[in-house]
Amino acid sequence: MNIGQRIRDARTQRGVTQRELAGSDFTRELISQIESGRCQPSLKTLTILAQRLGQTIQDFIPSSSSKDPINVQALLSVVDQCLQANMVDAAFLCAKEALRACATETGGLTIAQAWFYLGRSHLALREWIPACTLFERSLGEFARLGHKKWVMETHFYLGHATYGHQDYRRAAAHYESVCEFSADQKSYQAIALKAWLYLGTSRFYIGAVAGSLEAFQKAENLAVQLGDSHTRGEALLGLGWSLHVLGETKEALDMTNRALQMKPVPTPSLRTDLQHNKGIYLADLGRWHDAFALWTTCVKYYRQTGQTTELASICGDIALFWIHQREFDKAEATYEEALDLLGENDAAVIRGHLYRGLGYLAHIQERSGRAGELYEMSMGFFRLAGATEEIANTRTIMAGSHGVNLLLR
Repeated sequence: MNIGQRIRDARTQRGVTQRELAGSDFTRELISQIESGRCQPSLKTLTILAQRLGQTIQDFIPSSSSKDPINVQALLSVVDQCLQANMVDAAFLCAKEALRACATETGGLTIAQAWFYLGRSHLALREWIPACTLFERSLGEFARLGHKKWVMETHFYLGHATYGHQDYRRAAAHYESVCEFSADQKSYQAIALKAWLYLGTSRFYIGAVAGSLEAFQKAENLAVQLGDSHTRGEALLGLGWSLHVLGETKEALDMTNRALQMKPVPTPSLRTDLQHNKGIYLADLGRWHDAFALWTTCVKYYRQTGQTTELASICGDIALFWIHQREFDKAEATYEEALDLLGENDAAVIRGHLYRGLGYLAHIQERSGRAGELYEMSMGFFRLAGATEEIANTRTIMAGSHGVNLLLR
């Protein structure tokens, strides 16, 4: 039984006419076309009709146990709409039904698309490994069929899945593939823009800072061409951080101030991230109290919005402020608070930074044994993320006495 038939049955059971179901939002003719299967309802339409009939949209999703054939493409269209509306549970249910409906197929476009959309549903649920598995299956089939657009989109989402799994090298390789596929293709510029942005971040995490700078610059240039001010602001955020790590902190500060002064103004989330980094640059230039004032403002926003990863990161910076002030007890307590904010498998690079900071704190307190343990723990997390440059930096810090500013990079 298809979606239209299920809507018709629910309507007749409630004694509602097509005109009554249509109300002022739709026409009777549209309801008739939906019920006869001549028109597939959008997610918004389906949601409204479900509410009027006292149902959920899941009640209208065809089941593979039904004897009637399922329109898999129509079901995948619903999955796409659910994902866009952040209705993840409904998307996952639809995607599973679509895959079951073509379970007898061993290849072809339809089953590849079913794998792809179920992968996207797992991705939305932050289930990285099953998402990767499904994307890899669909990628192989799309490549065999020669569907360039689907190949490019699958590489893009594989980048997200491997990035979420903290496999930044693989993520960078997938984003690079998207950038190569979309070169000189105007119709693919929107996805290329995001790919350049994420490529910059992935390269940064594996220590390829010069490559990161190049990717962020490409993203900014493309964002200007497309008139996408928000993504341009994100690219400027990345450019500033890359410049800072390369030792060009004054230029990084100028870049960040330029982003903060953009019109239209950055969203509150992006503005807070920019201010967070601006505080780091100010601290690196010796303006610690100005940095602390900015970070305190950022902490309030991150707490209000529940952004625990960002909050943990900025707590690590505030701990460095306390080290600089030689308030060692406050510094240690702040590091511990930051670590408590992260789940066991979350944010390996940030965990590495926090343990390295604790190691430095133990070092300057002449607790050399504890310092060595903490440094080793930090490198373990950097290895998990493939952040080889961070491992090298940690060894440099372990080798001698270094100022707190080195930990700001």
